[in-house]
Amino acid sequence: MKSKGTGFKIGGFFKQNIAAVIFILIALICFPLSGMKLSYVVQQVLLRLGQNSFLVLALIIPIIAGMGLNFSITVGAMAAQIAVFFVTDWAYQTESAVFSGFGGFLLALVMLIPLALLFGFLAGKLLNKTKGQEMIAGMILGFFATGIYMFFFLIVIGTVIHIDNPFLIISGGVGVKNTFDITITSALDNLFNRKLATAGPYILCLFALNATGRINRRLFGEQKKGRILSGMPFLLGALSLTIFLLAGERPGDVMYLFWYLGLGVTVLSAVLSVVRIVKFGLEGVLWKDVFGAAFCLAAIIAFQALEYVNPGSKAVLDEIKAFLNVRVPISTYFAILLLCLFNTFLLKTKIGQDLRTVGQSMSVATASGINVNKVRIYAIVLSTLFAGIGQLIYLQCIGSVQTYAAHNNIALYSVAALLVGGASITRATNRQALFGIVIFHTILILLPQAVGNVFDDAQNSEYFRAFMLYSVICFSLISYAVTTRKKRRDKDPSHS
Repeated sequence: MKSKGTGFKIGGFFKQNIAAVIFILIALICFPLSGMKLSYVVQQVLLRLGQNSFLVLALIIPIIAGMGLNFSITVGAMAAQIAVFFVTDWAYQTESAVFSGFGGFLLALVMLIPLALLFGFLAGKLLNKTKGQEMIAGMILGFFATGIYMFFFLIVIGTVIHIDNPFLIISGGVGVKNTFDITITSALDNLFNRKLATAGPYILCLFALNATGRINRRLFGEQKKGRILSGMPFLLGALSLTIFLLAGERPGDVMYLFWYLGLGVTVLSAVLSVVRIVKFGLEGVLWKDVFGAAFCLAAIIAFQALEYVNPGSKAVLDEIKAFLNVRVPISTYFAILLLCLFNTFLLKTKIGQDLRTVGQSMSVATASGINVNKVRIYAIVLSTLFAGIGQLIYLQCIGSVQTYAAHNNIALYSVAALLVGGASITRATNRQALFGIVIFHTILILLPQAVGNVFDDAQNSEYFRAFMLYSVICFSLISYAVTTRKKRRDKDPSHS
């Protein structure tokens, strides 16, 4: 019997992740052509990872439920923008700190939840009427909802709902301005913000502890006690490192004991992984855990070395300092982590199993006693809710709202990022979503400047940006269609 996870075919890997491979190559080509500094690119990628992760992760549950790419997440973004508008108005009218900063962010979150749930329920009811055509129906629904949304902000605000606020309302007293500044700018990002010199090793240690923990499970046994023992290094290391991170920008000497304890536990867990592999071999070990742990440990060592390196060149030294001083919104990343854990946990519950069953076959799900329509509505409601939270996170990071355009392209950009990560319309994971965001937005950062430098025309860069956005979606959908047809032909040679 073949061992789980130890086999790794390079050809199969490239075939399954052809989109990701192509766009990684594009990024590597664009970087030297753009002339951008590494520290700037890293800063922008980390910023966009925080801005867009919730929106991309919101697409996963409908895919699992067999509904394809949910272009109707636009309605969730509208719910967030409505909530932000009213919170901003109350902040200007009352000049109270309750409606600004993190307090205003929480109030907007509370407001958008019922709106997003309502919009998601209505969208789910509609998509249940268009089974098999959910993607195109979701896209058209987004356009239809945009019309209602614009009617609300152009006509209802000022006639039915009277708001006397010159910062938000057009001079005639009817309709909202095209753009307005919000009072919750960076409310979540600044709650827990650290330099990359500290945040980088912290995140890498968590990944390394998670990967080595999975490798070490056989060393402690499969019983309950063994599973608890194999998880102890992660809990101890994560707790120690988090305590240090919470200590602030200038922690005391005592706090460094927690930092070194966390690093020590990470190294110990890696040593135990080596012992486990030597003792039991690679049976039952996933290659991605081995490579992931090795990469994280190497990167941690590199971060520590950069603190003490002296290249002898002032330009290189300044670039290293700029790289280590890049700001990382850890609090936003924690929110993203919670959504990833929720997605993982949901699939292990009864509802998650129903989602999978419906996604694989609606007829089998019906025969099993599952209410297919209800499960599909659950998927869209959750997706819409997470998209609304994602748009709120995005807006607080930007600091302003384009009233009539902020939500327009979020579905396209989110779908493109997910597909670049290796997902398809039938399969998507947290890892693919996050990886896709990093690659896709790296290219969005590099490509305009690279094309502008090559052709000496900034206007061409925007054409290339739009071309790349639609080509990602087109290429991925065509690739999926070809792969599906080939699988059907292999199962049934008579199938044409």
